[in-house]
Formats: sequence, C-alpha cells, structure tokens
Amino acid sequence: MADEPKDPSDDISGILSDLDAILTGLEPGAAGAPPAAEPPKPAEPPKPAELATCKDGPTKQSWYRAEQRLRNQIDRTYEARMDFTLAELRTPGPGKGVAQPPDTNVRVYLLGQMQPGASEHAER
Repeated sequence: MADEPKDPSDDISGILSDLDAILTGLEPGAAGAPPAAEPPKPAEPPKPAELATCKDGPTKQSWYRAEQRLRNQIDRTYEARMDFTLAELRTPGPGKGVAQPPDTNVRVYLLGQMQPGASEHAER
C-alpha cells in the first residue's frame, strides 16, 4: 500500500542501481554509449609575448595558494572577518577555512547509509 512506510535502504538501493546503470552506459564501448572521443591535444605553450600580458604574477599566485583553505570550506559565514593579509592567510587559524575539502562522493555516502544503524546516527 502507498501509506506503508518504505525501508530507506530500498530507496538507496534503487538510486545506486540507477547510478551504476548510468556510469556503465558512459564507459567507452558500452551499448548506447557515445563513441570515445580522441583525447584532447595538449595546448601549445604560450609565447613569450603572450606571457608578457599575463597579470598573474607571483603575488597573485601567492594569494591564490593562501586562499585555498577558504575555498575548501563549504559553510559560508558572510558576517565573518575576511580582511586577512597574505601573511595572516598563510598561517592556519580560526576563521581561515579548513585544510581539506569535504568528501563529496555520493556513491560512498549512499552505501554508508545502507549499513545497519546508519539511519539511527543520522537522526541524532
């Protein structure tokens, strides 16, 4: 009946089955899969004249590396302080992001939800 509660692992199993079918269909040579494209050719290295117009100097590259921890953080706190200097960002600390990006592997997450007791932990 439609009003009976469903077992969450049934839903997860169905999602995983659909995901496997999609991923299998994307493999080269699979029935219905698009033909494998030739790998892209490496881009020709920029000429010295082109490099002269590049605005990404050592300082900008240093900022990019120092801001990596902020990019790894998925929670955005808009009222948080963000006026860090380059030297401050190079040193980890509160409000400066996290060292590693979060794991976003959906398949692994869904398989973990199928483990006995997984739904009990999620409700806490």
